[in-house]
Amino acid sequence: MNSRMGAAIFELSVPIGTRVSASSVSGDREIRATAAEVTVSAVSGDIVVRDAGDRVEIGSVSGDLDVSNLRGRIAIESVSGEILADELVGDLSVESVSGTIDLRRSRLTSIRAESVSGDLGYGGPFSATGIYSFNTHSGEGVLALPANAGARTSAGSPAPAARAASRPSSTAIRAATSGTSGSASRF
Repeated sequence: MNSRMGAAIFELSVPIGTRVSASSVSGDREIRATAAEVTVSAVSGDIVVRDAGDRVEIGSVSGDLDVSNLRGRIAIESVSGEILADELVGDLSVESVSGTIDLRRSRLTSIRAESVSGDLGYGGPFSATGIYSFNTHSGEGVLALPANAGARTSAGSPAPAARAASRPSSTAIRAATSGTSGSASRF
């Protein structure tokens, strides 16, 4: 009996609008153009999700997550991979322990973004009725605000001992105007 395990490649085509659920221990996953609910998870390996909606849940222990054109209720979690999210619409919850979170060109009505030691960035508009929360324990946070944005930001360290040992840029808010496109605020 042969006890060696080899690689397996699965390619599955489903009609647009079909709910897709995929999980694996090791290996990359790519889900495209379902225009429906997607649930995908992995212990290790990169995950790519494009053009999904209504409800999207993505999770990985180790591996990069690259997502775009998602809509609806979106939840993304990673322990150590980078998260790149582009052109999201709806409500977003995103968490990372040690990877960077980079949110670009999205129209989100609510965001809860948390990182323990990775950097966190957001570039997009804010809804007047939206709720937005960005937290990073020891990474750098950057918000790229549109020129017409009205937003109030605050920053701080989690404990007095951490405040004394932290870099000035991690506990202070700095804003820099970038032409007519708006400003960037670091927290």
